[in-house]
Amino acid sequence: MSAFTHAVRQLGNLLSLKKHSDKIQCKTDESGSKKKGVSESLIELLLNPEIQKVGIWGMGGVGKTYNVKYAIDMVRETNSVGSFDHIVFVSVTHEWSIKDVRNDIMKELSMEEELSENAEASLLYQRLKGTRFLLVLDDLWETISLEELGIPEPTKENGCKLFLITRIHNVCELMGAQAKVKVPTFSREDAWELFCEEVGSMVLLPKIQPLAKSIVDECGYLPLAVKEMGKAMNNSSDEVIWLNSLSIMMQSRPLNSSMELVFRQLKLSYDQLKDVLKHCFLACTFFGDNHEISIQYLVENWMMCGYVDITDEMLLSEAYDKGLHLLKELLDASMLELSKDRDHVTINNMMRHMGLMIKSSKFIMRDGLELLEGPEEDEWKEAEMISLKASGISCLHQSLDCPNLTVLILYNNLQLRSISPSFFEQMAELHVLDLSWAGLDSLPESISKLTNLQYVDLAYCRCLKNLAYLGSLKQLLVLDLSVTPIEEMPEELGNLTKLRHLFLSATVNLSRIAGGIFNKLSKLEILQMRASSYTWQHKSKEKEASLQELLGLKCLSTLVITARGVRLSNQGRPSKAKSQWYATLVAYHIPVWGYGYRYGTDMSAFSGMFRHFSLKKKKKDSENRDTNSKESQDSGLGTDAKLILCLLNPGIQKMGVWGMAGTGKTVNVTTALGTLNELKNKIFDFILFFTVTDDLRTLRNDLMKELGVINVDSEDDDMKAAALLYKRLRGKKFLLILDDLWETISLEELGVPEPSEENGCKLVVITRNRKLCDLMGTQVDLRVPGFSEEDAWSYICDKAGDVVKQPSIEPIAKRVAKECDCLPLALKATMEAMAGRSDEVSWLRMLGDWMHFRPSRRIFEKLFLRLKLSYDHLESELLKKCFLACSFYAEEQEVNVIELIHWWIYEGYIDLTEEMTLSEAYEKGAHLIAELRDASMIEVRDGGLIKLNDVLRDLALIIKSKEFIKKIDQALLEAPGREAWEEAEMISMNKNQITSLEQNPNCPNLTCLNLCSNHQLRKISPEFFEQMPELHFLDLSWTGIDSLPRSISHLVKLRLLDLDFCRSLRNITGVGALKQLITLDLSATPIEELPVEIGELTQLRRLHMFATVHLKRVASGILPRLCRLEILKMGGSSYTWQSEGLVGEASLQELLVLSRLDDLALVVRSVTDFEFFDQSTSLQSWKDDVTIECRILETSTTMKYEGKFNKWVSEFEEEDMVAKMLAAASSMVDKYEGFFDKA
Repeated sequence: MSAFTHAVRQLGNLLSLKKHSDKIQCKTDESGSKKKGVSESLIELLLNPEIQKVGIWGMGGVGKTYNVKYAIDMVRETNSVGSFDHIVFVSVTHEWSIKDVRNDIMKELSMEEELSENAEASLLYQRLKGTRFLLVLDDLWETISLEELGIPEPTKENGCKLFLITRIHNVCELMGAQAKVKVPTFSREDAWELFCEEVGSMVLLPKIQPLAKSIVDECGYLPLAVKEMGKAMNNSSDEVIWLNSLSIMMQSRPLNSSMELVFRQLKLSYDQLKDVLKHCFLACTFFGDNHEISIQYLVENWMMCGYVDITDEMLLSEAYDKGLHLLKELLDASMLELSKDRDHVTINNMMRHMGLMIKSSKFIMRDGLELLEGPEEDEWKEAEMISLKASGISCLHQSLDCPNLTVLILYNNLQLRSISPSFFEQMAELHVLDLSWAGLDSLPESISKLTNLQYVDLAYCRCLKNLAYLGSLKQLLVLDLSVTPIEEMPEELGNLTKLRHLFLSATVNLSRIAGGIFNKLSKLEILQMRASSYTWQHKSKEKEASLQELLGLKCLSTLVITARGVRLSNQGRPSKAKSQWYATLVAYHIPVWGYGYRYGTDMSAFSGMFRHFSLKKKKKDSENRDTNSKESQDSGLGTDAKLILCLLNPGIQKMGVWGMAGTGKTVNVTTALGTLNELKNKIFDFILFFTVTDDLRTLRNDLMKELGVINVDSEDDDMKAAALLYKRLRGKKFLLILDDLWETISLEELGVPEPSEENGCKLVVITRNRKLCDLMGTQVDLRVPGFSEEDAWSYICDKAGDVVKQPSIEPIAKRVAKECDCLPLALKATMEAMAGRSDEVSWLRMLGDWMHFRPSRRIFEKLFLRLKLSYDHLESELLKKCFLACSFYAEEQEVNVIELIHWWIYEGYIDLTEEMTLSEAYEKGAHLIAELRDASMIEVRDGGLIKLNDVLRDLALIIKSKEFIKKIDQALLEAPGREAWEEAEMISMNKNQITSLEQNPNCPNLTCLNLCSNHQLRKISPEFFEQMPELHFLDLSWTGIDSLPRSISHLVKLRLLDLDFCRSLRNITGVGALKQLITLDLSATPIEELPVEIGELTQLRRLHMFATVHLKRVASGILPRLCRLEILKMGGSSYTWQSEGLVGEASLQELLVLSRLDDLALVVRSVTDFEFFDQSTSLQSWKDDVTIECRILETSTTMKYEGKFNKWVSEFEEEDMVAKMLAAASSMVDKYEGFFDKA
């Protein structure tokens, strides 16, 4: 018996001392072969010398941390084995940094923190080296480097261990956990026992007990939720209270503040998901309906809702694989659970409630015969998904405005016999429509308006004979007409050219299918006609469908039909001797099934069917390439010329070609190859050019096909296939070009030898993301910019000819080129749209489309979809928000980096904690800017200026078409109506002529309001800001207001208030209520005294009072309260600082207590006051890089102090002081001409 097993047995008695810890069952190994209690498993792992890294994972609130702490306590209570020199338990926050985690570890070890990160890491490493430690990292959301922390790697030799507590299975994998312990929820019995302990004996009362058990069920047996609900119901014997609590839970609403915290804890997992996974998870709460969800049913609904991108070339089997990958990510993130049969998933009740809270008014789910009418009209308008199952609804007569509705389930409404002809007219976004088991005899005419519909289920509509209007549904992928009384298949179904699945099972009245319909359904993959009365023949009657038609369906994978005159072999298949068509089917890998499947049935048939699918190879995209003759700015060489030099240079093996979508990356590479001409065939044995459109296996298969290597179809033979490919390429000089790369690819796994100078092979990576070039190990990265203005105009002239040189058209065409921002892809789309157009009106219309970013034509839709791929591939939701925010600046405006980062801080995209300085926030912002630059979403120019391509700006504004309102410099006389305010997240109306804001708009989502440079704006309604609870950014600069409305005090989340150059503003009462304010700008306002309430702004980091020429008094005690102030700008102010101020007034002494001060500009009265500043020892307590600009009124000199040099310098030399003073005065007069008179 091993020592650790003996120790575990000794601990057996201790394990029974505390309840519940062992009642939680988990699989210690993920095969499920052996089950133990969580704590027992963890103790074994703590004592097992073979295991150094353990991952403990599961959904939020299941007790992961509790179980780990409990196991550690048990080990501590025995001295037999398993003792550690140090046990360090650290929680990793969401906004963690290596330094923060390291400092927490050092605190646990009672170590002093060093200033240098390298010194800290080294010190920590030395402290732990040679000791046995247990490090527990709790609440881990992503990988963390032990080396950077300064933690020795746990090994069997040093006896150290690392325990990782996370909600994400993949984190365990990436951190190299040797054992992974999943912590599940309680069983129903254990949850009930815990609940009874928390509530007390009242829970056993006969009238209370059934309600209490229902509440436990609603808690999903989640320990955290059960415990908090138990506390909330403690000793309550009032049946009404229990009923009310159960009702609230069933409505997916939190009962009290404690339960709100539970939901917030759960929502953390949701917030970490990428966008598509959020949509998929929320869809689970809608389609799940409190039961196990069939994986097939769920994934197919994701596909139909558009969460899985299905291209025209893609088979649904391939899309289904994508959906399964999304499902795995949700399972790994502890958002869903896999059922025992592995064909279903379940969603915990608390997770479901959390999802329904997020979509409280967007998802409507009602059922039951007592439901006689549909939802109210305003509910339809807001809804995204509606389910009205098995109701007593008999008719749907209203014509409803449903701009957001994507799913409508009307299943099993047997009484539903009438739908208004106009019912579907305003449901343009509907993707899924289920009318199965309804009593309809015909479809309403308005169904033809559902041009985005992808799934229609009409199965078991036993009265439905008229299928008119279905032919208009051009986007339809799945159509189910099973068990309907149709007698003839309508010829208009041939218009459904994108149809993939057609179900006609048990259509016992179907006697005729016109010839030619199936010839048009070229993408059909499944034709299910089991038990249909229509019999197929090799040669049918005149003008009727025959088996010959089915031979043209090259995508067909599943066929269930009744055939006449086809003799079967012993295996139940058509005889090859008598049936030539079967041989054709076999060639296309189409199994003939005796039993098909129907949407939503058992998963086993579905899985078996998909194993037989034949994956079609993707053709290389040689069409729709852009042209780009722009040469690089640095060397005068174009990208194609640079690439040629790299290809000819034996010292360069890997090259990256990157840039934003549509700049012509691919065409530059093909141009380079074309220029090399015959020479390339002498340099390389193989030139392999592939667009990466699928997974590694597909790319490998394409390479093997190109090289004539025998393909290996089995998924289990990837290594064999890679070896075959490697063998084919070894010893050969090849050039491999990977186009449209979005993620790294392992050449080793692909089966491609690593390019080297010795083997003469080369790799070219074409991507939109520069970071990917680094990850692929490229030695040279070539950025492909857009056209220059000259090249853009040359391109237009080349495509349009002399038309654009006409005096009436030339200025319009040049403006169009400018609106395209010289992007080759945009210019190409524009010129294709203008082909054959030579009139001025058409060019004006095109210019209007660009100026107002209206992608109203199909060619523009394709353009924006291609550009949106870059947006969709941004690595995080945060980066998407940052990019979208860039679009809110005025067109052609170059934005200062610091200004942009400040805005991101105000919007909350950069979390500015109380301990963090602005410079630290700038570092975070710089990282985000680098990410966006590398992803080709923005351009960083000299001088720290950010430029956003105009076409990408248009894309962003399309994405946020309702949420962003930009009305800049449009001579507006009044603000938009109330409706526009309600949906808006950001509004900019600067540089207009608005005179008053009288309304009280309801703006629940508004975070940014820019009213800058409305010089005529003199009145704002007192209640104007009352309904803007989320406002973070408010710019009222350069307006004519003389006071702030009283409702300004309602903006409790405001972080920026810009009032500079409000030349009539003397009253700023109410500002003191803005406790979250980070920046306050009062520059060039006529205030005479700084209000005492400014001292309430304890979060303030920046206070600007430049050119406050009327400011006479700053009361003492205000500034010392601003303990986080980093920037104070009072240059040009009338307030003069003294070493010892007048009684009750601020003095220089007060400034010295502001330890965070980093940038200071002020005016002092005399040289003596300046000398006080200079000689003060407190100056040394400020930051090392502090910058001070001090104007000495007595001598009219300006002194500047730079902390990094620890010295003062004069602004100008003594001999030309007078001249420079006069020049400065003249500049001031020019800049503020007329200002002082008006003020």
